[in-house]
Amino acid sequence: MDKKKGFIVYNFDQFDMEHAKFLRECKNHCQSLTVAIPSDEFFLQVTGKEPQKSFDEKREILLYLKSVDEVVSLDVKNMHIKNSYQEFRYDLFFYGAEYGSRFQQDSEYLKEQGVELLSLLPEKLEKPTGRDTLQLVLKNVSADRKIVLFGTGSYFDYYMKNYGEHYPPAYAIDNFSDKWNSTKAGINIVSPETLTKEDPKKVFIVLCCKDHAGIVKQIKSIGEFDYRPLRQNHEIALWEEHIVILQEEEEYMEHAHNILMKLTKEFDRVCSKLGLRYYVIGGSLIGIIRHQGLIPWDDDVDVAMFREDYEILRQKAPEIWPKDSAFLFLDYDQFGENVFYDFFTRLIYMEEEISTRLFKKVSGKAREDIQNKLALDIFVLENADRSKIKHTIVTTMIKGLYALAMGHRGYVDYKEYAFLPKAMLMILKAVHKIGGLIPLNGMFYIYEKLRGYARNKDCSEVFESNNGAINYMPWRYKKTIYGQGKRMKMCDYDVMVPEDCDALLKGKGYGDYMMLPSVNCRKPSHSAKAEGVIW
Repeated sequence: MDKKKGFIVYNFDQFDMEHAKFLRECKNHCQSLTVAIPSDEFFLQVTGKEPQKSFDEKREILLYLKSVDEVVSLDVKNMHIKNSYQEFRYDLFFYGAEYGSRFQQDSEYLKEQGVELLSLLPEKLEKPTGRDTLQLVLKNVSADRKIVLFGTGSYFDYYMKNYGEHYPPAYAIDNFSDKWNSTKAGINIVSPETLTKEDPKKVFIVLCCKDHAGIVKQIKSIGEFDYRPLRQNHEIALWEEHIVILQEEEEYMEHAHNILMKLTKEFDRVCSKLGLRYYVIGGSLIGIIRHQGLIPWDDDVDVAMFREDYEILRQKAPEIWPKDSAFLFLDYDQFGENVFYDFFTRLIYMEEEISTRLFKKVSGKAREDIQNKLALDIFVLENADRSKIKHTIVTTMIKGLYALAMGHRGYVDYKEYAFLPKAMLMILKAVHKIGGLIPLNGMFYIYEKLRGYARNKDCSEVFESNNGAINYMPWRYKKTIYGQGKRMKMCDYDVMVPEDCDALLKGKGYGDYMMLPSVNCRKPSHSAKAEGVIW
């Protein structure tokens, strides 16, 4: 036992003798054992649930064991391998699975520090008794990546039985040439050479084999593909994967914010040059007021324009942002022939790709060049008639039109509507089906007439006639809230905001917007791994 200090990330809900035995076996490899347990806030952040036992309760249980010498808190600050090593200075690191390309980076760093890595992988494939780690991993794989299985034996069978229905592989690879150009369970089996034609960023490999060291080496010789072994220690690997997911989210947000600021600066530059009024609104405005920039977990920017300013921008857009520009001004009727996403107008940054689900609902039907791009959303402020009854009638008609137009999307995921009564869901499906038979240009014509129903009237209030969250679209706001606007700091740049920011945010129902939401709600909504926006 030449290693002084061992380090392991571990969590449990109900501690029993098996847990004690496992930690005792770990202690046999080192003089002292440090166990890192997720803090209560960190647990909530990554799982969305409160822990059954608090950190202090878990710590007390573990310190009662003679095999555990130290219990420390795992959180966002020390979850990275480099940070955990610098804080706790261990000599031996226990791991529950090779978590792909990140594991290669982490293990290389630890070896440079003289740290030994010890695998806790079981001898054979084991079905998880609690949360399924591989299921968490597969759920986190973005929709634009192919899942590829390496190996076609019993491990392949296990994958297809337990995961194949929800996470079907694009194909399988085998090193035995006699299996090539055949199928198993409906999956094509091909040569490893196939990977040389793939973009490593668009492929995720599941190692369907027991001894995978040689396979990992083989994959690395082809390209920097991400992968996971099917065989893993779920107790340990689960938290390794939660950490990987948070690291990926951090990287996504850094990239997203960089793109969003490019979009915001360009939009401000053009509006300033043309003398057009615009206002940063919604969550983006909260970011300015509360964070003096972007909300750390927000991955879009919302601006609003009065109709008269918007019309000038729409007319000038083709000459300002021509086809070869880094920016694309995309109106709601420009996604492609017979394609509907929503009624937003957007400014899209075309020079950088990012793993986003923003245009997922029109994937395969809309123009391909906008996929995996981020956008700035432009809300159009239209006059709202003084008659609230008339306004309600017109905006209800717009809602109905929106539902019909959804029949022209690439697809509608009805699982997102599972909360609706069955009868209502059937009606919604019928509306979409009927809408798919109605010419889209006709619906766009009617929409333009409806949204501008009070355009030539003297009105003191406006509404966001193209709000994608259509339940909020009819809401009315006083024009005086926006006024001429004022400039406020957004990161390193001054942008335009409404004259009365507080009135607008409260009018939008944000309540105490200076209060941070619970940590489990601090998630980006447009990343490829995000779940859930219905409309």
